[in-house]
Amino acid sequence: IMTKAMPTISPVPTAGPSWHPTLHGDPWVLRGTIYYDRNANGRRDSSVNTVEFGEDVEYNYGLGGVTIQLIECDVETNKELVSEDLYGEGENSYASTVSQGYDVRHRAKLAGQDEEGGKYNLMDIMV
Repeated sequence: IMTKAMPTISPVPTAGPSWHPTLHGDPWVLRGTIYYDRNANGRRDSSVNTVEFGEDVEYNYGLGGVTIQLIECDVETNKELVSEDLYGEGENSYASTVSQGYDVRHRAKLAGQDEEGGKYNLMDIMV
């Protein structure tokens, strides 16, 4: 399983826009996809064909039903910050979602592009 790689910053203007991890530049919404890495090589290959899922399985399927959480970390220690240290009493910053494409019992499953399999929008809501 792997997520879409983030674009690198270009020192010069590019001919076209790059893929944006936030919707319309909104800093509070992060989007991505949990891709199916059929051959477990850590890369999204375009030549992996299977009998049960057909051609180009790593591009045509994503893993749904995966819980994604955004955790705020201390930049110096790389450890999770405690909400009470950052915000007032009863306030927090919490972001969690589930990738699209799960079964009726809310269990993880492989889902095709037609079901937007593996896609997620993570919204960081300040409470």
